[in-house]
Amino acid sequence: MPSSQSDTNWNCPQCGSTNTQRLAVLQKQQSSGFSAVSTGGGLGAAGGLDAVGVGISTASGTMTSALAKEAAAPTAEPTNVPAMSPWALLGGFLGFVAQAYRSGVEILETGEFPFGHVLLIALWCGLGAFIGGIVGWIVNPTKRRQEQAAATARNDEARARNALKQKKWEQGFMCLRCGHRYEIDPAANGPSHESA
Repeated sequence: MPSSQSDTNWNCPQCGSTNTQRLAVLQKQQSSGFSAVSTGGGLGAAGGLDAVGVGISTASGTMTSALAKEAAAPTAEPTNVPAMSPWALLGGFLGFVAQAYRSGVEILETGEFPFGHVLLIALWCGLGAFIGGIVGWIVNPTKRRQEQAAATARNDEARARNALKQKKWEQGFMCLRCGHRYEIDPAANGPSHESA
């Protein structure tokens, strides 16, 4: 909340209320951490044998109110998305098909499904993608450089959007009477009348 409540530039542009709060402060005030430890024990006897059991459980986390969730910082877009070669995708798909076929034949013959087949399918997918990536790199290095440059440009644009969203959030206020979100324009010393 601004230091001077009489300054109407800080009031809610929608309802005129002075009961406003910065989004970052709201989010922090409406969140709290917790930690809990519970201990239990038991004693039992069966067939002449006595047994004692003791267990300990711990839990911790953060509790957030609905208001804190509404005032939370924006979710950042991923900015480390690599360029994926079509050759790597093709290799991964072929590795999946080859091992899925082999596993399917063995499962039909034995009637069992061992968990190792899932691991083998994942291994062959990864190996196929790796080999496909190398083939793509050898076959067309110019195309690879272009894909990498495009991925770098996309990541840079995502970083710029994330920085803008974060800045808007840091300048954002919420009216606690009507729930309207707005930004304070530091240059104009008042609300920008845009929803944050």
